[in-house]
Amino acid sequence: MRILLAQLAPVPGDLHANAERLAAAVRTVRCDLAVFPELFLSGYRVGDRFHQLALKEGDRTVSALRRLAHETGTTLVVGAPVASTERSGEIHNAALAVPPEGEHRVQVKRYLPTFGPFEEGVSSRRPTGASPSASRGHRSGSRYATTRSSPRSHDSSPSAGRSSSS
Repeated sequence: MRILLAQLAPVPGDLHANAERLAAAVRTVRCDLAVFPELFLSGYRVGDRFHQLALKEGDRTVSALRRLAHETGTTLVVGAPVASTERSGEIHNAALAVPPEGEHRVQVKRYLPTFGPFEEGVSSRRPTGASPSASRGHRSGSRYATTRSSPRSHDSSPSAGRSSSS
C-alpha cells in the first residue's frame, strides 16, 4: 500500500483552492491512500465563517472529492467542517474518508479542546457511529481526538480506566 501524508498549508476560507491543492497532490503522487490535515479544506483561522464553509451532503466540494477518489483509485482522508445531519445548525470538525468506490464516511472529532479560562473541564458531546470501513480489501477506521489528554471518564471502551499493566 502506498500512502501520501500531505502536510500542506491551506488557504484560509477557500474550499475551492484547497480542494484544488488536494487534487494536484493526489494526481502528482500515485498512491492508494492520501491523508490531509485537520480542517485542511477550510483552514483554521476563518473566524465565524465555519457555518458558511461547512460541507453538506451533495455539495460541489464533496462531489469533487468523490470524483477524484474514483478517477485516481485513491482513498482520500481530509479534515473539514461538516454540517451535522442530526442537529440543525451544528457544525462538526470532522475527517472525511472518501474511497474510490462506494459512499464516503464522516468521523467527527471527539473531545474538542476548550480555550476559555473557565472551561477547562468542559468536553463536547461524544458522537456515535464510529466504525471501520473497507476499501480495496483493507479495513480501516479512525478515532479522531485532540492531541491533548482526553477525559477517560467519557471512554466507554472495555479498557476504559484500566492501567496498562492489568
